Amino acid sequence: MLSKKCPVVMAAITFFVLLAAPQARAQESPRLEIGAHVTALNLGDFSLRIPDLGKSERGAGGRVTFNLNDAVALEAEYNIFPNNFRITLPNLGQLVTRKLARDRVNQFLLGIKAGKRFDRFGLFAKVRPGYVRSELEDETINTNPTLNTLFRTSSGWALDMGVVLELYPSRHTMLRFDIGDTIIRYETKSLLPGAASAQKFTNHNLQVSAGVGLRF
Repeated sequence: MLSKKCPVVMAAITFFVLLAAPQARAQESPRLEIGAHVTALNLGDFSLRIPDLGKSERGAGGRVTFNLNDAVALEAEYNIFPNNFRITLPNLGQLVTRKLARDRVNQFLLGIKAGKRFDRFGLFAKVRPGYVRSELEDETINTNPTLNTLFRTSSGWALDMGVVLELYPSRHTMLRFDIGDTIIRYETKSLLPGAASAQKFTNHNLQVSAGVGLRF
């Protein structure tokens, strides 16, 4: 997981944005790109310290990009992470049982990609606001019912910031590799009557993607 300040990603974004000034080219790049990819997202909405639950969410998605010029593009991306789970964890000699449940995660992003494009490859920075839908329920059942708890952590607004490497085997095909920090806003709320108000927090989450695309 990236640190909260993500210095490497931020430095890379600054570097590539400085290269984003449009330059004259003998042949203009295709305006429209349609692609598909696989992606992995390190969701940091909870710290369970339980094996296999700290791994990245793995999914797939699609992307549509409209190139305003050789340096700047608008793009939209949608991803699905189907790695849902249900798990029961007995603790303290069966005195406490912890139940965890998560449904699939959906992600939508819409923003700008800017950088420098060469004949066979391109280097870009990306800034794409969006939304991530992820819900995690954490229920603890004690032998003393008055100590039972039930929490739900849900996500909302997100911001994807990172760098992109594109390879152009031909004028109408491409390979794309992304790495970045997906910043997600979370809210944890108790589902029990009379419980304390919800707590809101923001987490930084490493996300990497690799895919192919067509250029028109």
